[in-house]
Amino acid sequence: MPLYLANHELAYRPLRGGIAIYNTTADESATLGFVAKAAGAAAGDTERWIVTALHALTGESRQTVEDGEPLYQPFSNGHDGVQPVAHAIADRVDAGLDCAACRISDGVEGVGDILGLGPPGALKPPFVGMHVVKSGIRTGVTEGVISAIGDDRLTITPPPGFPRDYSLTDSGDSGAL
Repeated sequence: MPLYLANHELAYRPLRGGIAIYNTTADESATLGFVAKAAGAAAGDTERWIVTALHALTGESRQTVEDGEPLYQPFSNGHDGVQPVAHAIADRVDAGLDCAACRISDGVEGVGDILGLGPPGALKPPFVGMHVVKSGIRTGVTEGVISAIGDDRLTITPPPGFPRDYSLTDSGDSGAL
């Protein structure tokens, strides 16, 4: 793996989007998509959540998580004294949306920035020709162009002039925003 991609697997405090998180229960790694707070949270509420892809936390054989499954950042086997940075919460997953929210552990900070991209912008409806970027643990920061939009899918292709073998995403990038 090139050195610049290994940066996504280093320890980051505060936590931020685009970095590696690990679920030792499922022996799976994922990209932390973003850090969020609960909708309707009070102004002083410090509770934060990691949002990522459900399948990346559970593997191919499971559709849900058990309450309390520990997540680590950086990688830990759970037996080396490293404390989890978050815990999976069973009622905060949606298999249909392939999404999971995991509560960040007390004493661990999280910010809304995404590694290599900064803070995300406002949500916008997608359109053909829209330029998009993401930060994931396998391919790093990549960019593309939306080339097609279907009922529940869109297609992203490399921008014009990029090399033919340009990799937009790969296994491990799941969860990236």
